[in-house]
Amino acid sequence: MYNIDLENNVRFGVISLNDIDSQEWYEMAEPVYPPNSCPKCSNDRLLDLMHTDLFDSPYSAWNCEKNDFDYADYGCEDCEYLFSEESSSASEPYGWLYEENGYKITQDRDDSDLFIVKSPFATFRGLCSPCAPNAGHLMSEGSYLTYCLDKLWFIDSKPPYEYHKLS
Repeated sequence: MYNIDLENNVRFGVISLNDIDSQEWYEMAEPVYPPNSCPKCSNDRLLDLMHTDLFDSPYSAWNCEKNDFDYADYGCEDCEYLFSEESSSASEPYGWLYEENGYKITQDRDDSDLFIVKSPFATFRGLCSPCAPNAGHLMSEGSYLTYCLDKLWFIDSKPPYEYHKLS
């Protein structure tokens, strides 16, 4: 990842949740879950068998997880294992995403930083650490054009930088 919008050469912005209204972020962002995968072999090429009758299907010879039902939600093409949706779904999101009002902002599960990948606003900031090469760090001074958040994202509507609307 370049951490730069190659269409207009604006750098992605990076800011810690501690520097914005984090409660607002979690109210607006949507959790992102990994795709369903086989609980036995982790393959993600699954047959959608939602409530297929196992006794009257070509999959009746496949291995089946123990449950109280006579149907399976998914079948794994690799190991021929049949299982329920609950067995294939991750219970915890691996990140969060906000895509509204001209923004695209992401956050990985184990990271307290937000990446502003698209924004209607930009500011001039310094470069981020080696963790996000070429991205602009929104809490550092500098001269690199960087996507940023407007004042509505901050407690008391006071961002730590001046910004302008992109055309």
